Amino acid sequence: MVHTVELRLCFTSQHIKENVDFDVFYDNGKSFVNVSPCRTFKTSLVFINSYQAMVYIKVDIQLLLGRIDVKDDDLFQVNKKIEEYAYMVFNEVDISNMVLHTFDYCYDIYMPEDVRTLFLELVSQKALNEVDRYEKYVEYGNGKSNPTIYYNSKSNKKTFIDKEGKEKNSKVGKSKVLRLYDKDSQSRIMNLSNIDCFRDIVRFETSLKNRHLNYKKYKEGTPKIIESYLKEVLFFKYIAKEFDKVLYQGDYMKLEDAKKIIQDSKLSNNDKKKLYNFLRKASNNPLEKVKVSVSAHEFRKCINILNELGINPIPIRSREKVNLIENPIKSLFELEEKLKM
Repeated sequence: MVHTVELRLCFTSQHIKENVDFDVFYDNGKSFVNVSPCRTFKTSLVFINSYQAMVYIKVDIQLLLGRIDVKDDDLFQVNKKIEEYAYMVFNEVDISNMVLHTFDYCYDIYMPEDVRTLFLELVSQKALNEVDRYEKYVEYGNGKSNPTIYYNSKSNKKTFIDKEGKEKNSKVGKSKVLRLYDKDSQSRIMNLSNIDCFRDIVRFETSLKNRHLNYKKYKEGTPKIIESYLKEVLFFKYIAKEFDKVLYQGDYMKLEDAKKIIQDSKLSNNDKKKLYNFLRKASNNPLEKVKVSVSAHEFRKCINILNELGINPIPIRSREKVNLIENPIKSLFELEEKLKM
C-alpha cells in the first residue's frame, strides 16, 4: 500500500509573491515550509532565482483518505484532494503539471509489544550491515530503545561534515531507502489523531527517491506520476522482495527449536553439522561477524538452506520469554501467491 508521495511543481517567482500567503509558512533557512493541520500536507517552497520558484508538496495518502488501505480505485479522489489543497495555497494548479519526486510504499503488521521490541532489537543489532546494494543505519529514539532501522542505497549515500569537522554518512540515500520501525511508538510521540489504527503496529517502508524514479522514466519509460506506482504488483516488488534481501523469509526461533527442524530434515549429516555451527555462531554474534568467519560460498549456502527450512539465520536468545517470531516478509509472499490464484 502507498504511504506518502512528494510532488514537484514549478511557478514563476512573481506568481508566488502575488498569490501565496507567507504568514502560513515558516522559514527554516533553506526553504519556506507549511504543514497543514493533521500533518496531511507538508509544502516546501524554494526560490531558485528571481524568476523561478520550486514547490514540493509531500502528501500522507493514508491521512488524506482517513484509512490505511489505499488502492488503485482511490486515484481520482487522491488527485482531486491534492489539487484542492494546491489551489487553496497557490491559487493556480493542475495535477498534470505535478511531477512525482518521491513515492513511499508501506506494509503494517501487528506485533504485541514484547514481540515487536525483540524483533526490532534482533534486526538492529544482528542483521547484516551491508547486503546487496544496501547499507544499514540505526537511529535510536531513547537511549538504545525504539530503533528505526534504515537500509540505504549504498552506492548513492551522501557524506557531510559535522560540527566537529568529521566526515559522516547521511542516512538518506538518493535511490531507495528501506525503513523499519515501531509505528505505535511513533504515532504516540507525534500525537497523531488516528493513533488507535497504529496500535501494536510495526511498519515496513520502501521510499523510492527521485533518482530511482528518473531511472525508471528514462530506462523503462515509466511516467513520473502517482498512477504509475499505485499498483499492487509494484507494492510486492518494492516491499516484499526488497526486504527479503535484508531479513530473509525464515521465522525467528530459539537455537534448540531450529536444531530440531534441521535434525528432522533430509539434509546430509555434513550439511546439518555446518548449519548447527553457523547458528551457534549467530546466536552469540551479529551476522556480520559470522559472515567473515566462513567463506562467501558457505555463507550463501547456509542462508539458502535455512531459508528453505523456514529458519531465520538470527536465533532468539534462550533467555527470552518469546520463543517464536513469524517473519512478516514470509506472510507477504504467501499473500502474493494467493492473489495470483
